[in-house]
Formats: sequence, C-alpha cells, structure tokens
Amino acid sequence: MIFGMCILLIFLGTMGLSMDLFVPITDMATAQLVGIMNMFGLMFTIVGLIVLAVRGYQTTMVGFFDLPKANSTMNFHHRRGNNPNVFVQKGKLIDLEYIKSKNKIFKDTGGGFRIAGHDCRNTYETICFDIPNWLSDYFYQLKQKTGIRNSDEFTKLACQLRRLKKPVSMNSYDERKQLETQLKDIELLEPIMNDHEKSKKFLDMGFDKIKRLELLCIDGITHHSEEVEDFIEGATPNELDALTKQQYLNDQMKARNYKEAGSTFNYEMLIPVGIGMFIAILGTIVFMSYIGGS
Repeated sequence: MIFGMCILLIFLGTMGLSMDLFVPITDMATAQLVGIMNMFGLMFTIVGLIVLAVRGYQTTMVGFFDLPKANSTMNFHHRRGNNPNVFVQKGKLIDLEYIKSKNKIFKDTGGGFRIAGHDCRNTYETICFDIPNWLSDYFYQLKQKTGIRNSDEFTKLACQLRRLKKPVSMNSYDERKQLETQLKDIELLEPIMNDHEKSKKFLDMGFDKIKRLELLCIDGITHHSEEVEDFIEGATPNELDALTKQQYLNDQMKARNYKEAGSTFNYEMLIPVGIGMFIAILGTIVFMSYIGGS
C-alpha cells in the first residue's frame, strides 16, 4: 500500500514537473497554471521519495534495492525474546567461511534461500552460525515427538537410541511391544512414553526411523540425527576468537601505519549530494519561473 502510494506520488510529480512539455505557454494564465503544476509536481515527487526512503530504512529492506553480489549476504537477524524482532542486515563473506555483518560474525553453513537473487540467511543473536530452515523444522518436530529441551539432551537421546536392538518376532504387535519396552527404559522418553497419544505417534515412526531419528522436514528431504550432529560439529566456530583478534589487530595496524593499496575516493558518497543538488536546482528553476510568470 505505502509502496504503491509512493510510486503514484512520484508518477504524478513527474507529470506535474513535465507539464510545460504538454501545455504550450500562450498567455499569463497558462504560465501560472504550468508554474502551479510544476510546484505541486515537485512537492509530490519529494514526498514520495522521502516516504519511500524512510520506510525502506525503518524496515531495513534498503539492501534489497542493490544488485546481488557473490560475496555478500542478506541476514534475517533474530533478536532474543519470546516474540523477537527480526531485521535485515547486510553481510560480507570473509575468510574461513565466515559472514561478517555490523559488529557480528557468524559461521557460514551454506544453508539459506534467495530473494530477488540475494543470498539470504537466518541468523540469531545467541547462536554463532546461520541456521537453515530445515534444521529449525527438525528440532521443532523432534521437540514435539520426544520432549527434548536442549542440545545436550538431543546428543544423549541420539546415542541411546542407536543402541536399540531390532525386535524379532513373527507378529507385528509383539515387535511393537518389544520396541515400546526398550523405549520405556530410556529416561529422557519417560514423559512421552507415559502419554498414550504421544507414545502412539512416536511408535508409529517405526524402528528404523526411531533409531536414527529420521524426520521429513520442510525442504522435502528426510534428515536424521547423524546428519544434524555433523552439521553442528562443522558449524561450531572453534577458531572464532582467533579470527576476531586477528581482524582487530589488522584493522588497528592498518589504521595507524598503512593506507590500503589502490584506495580511491568513495564516489558513492556523492550520490545523495548530487540528488540533493538536483532537487534544489529544480526547485529554484520552478520557483523563479513562477515568480517571473506572475
């Protein structure tokens, strides 16, 4: 709604500013009409641009206006809390498979999605690596089925389930009862196994899926506990402290003693200055033409 309104204001403003191209100035009344239309067109254009820029800045979506780059990411950063705010941060891919954003460094796991060509990742304030959507869905389903609450319980439960022995019986009912007996001996599963409905859903997974904790996630792929453990082990940034200290020292030494090779003036800083000068000159021309016409 707001975006459409801004585009409409900019369109109307452009039409107003170009009114003298369509209406020939033949007398004083026509000149005054063109001057008024130019003034209103300038007002509409400025209002549309300001509202569009302010809303883009407030929603942190300005980064999507840029063209996608191979060495940059758009991080959907989740704050802490029961109902956390999410805002978009621009990130840069650096050495040792890390993503650096403003005052933050995350381990790059490669799990993400794309929006308009931009490489997007989910990052969290208290987690030092980006998390793919399938991993979030896996732990959500696992919590619903087993009741585990943290990574330590997950690791412990996965190890205990790998020790399960396949029930051998000519009767599927007896196999189910044998599996249920083994699961009741696992302390972490007591709350689930004591609940008839939850235990029934858990047992319906079957022996093979229970042993490997296989779950079908939102990406359409079945993931298991070994895959999740490998992901966590590979994503844990053991060298993060060394990278942070090294980068800090390099920045300090560069700021004190060196000038970056091939550095030139940042011409991007001239863009807002040029836009401001253009609007000021255009406003002056419209105002002087209006004064001269009257």
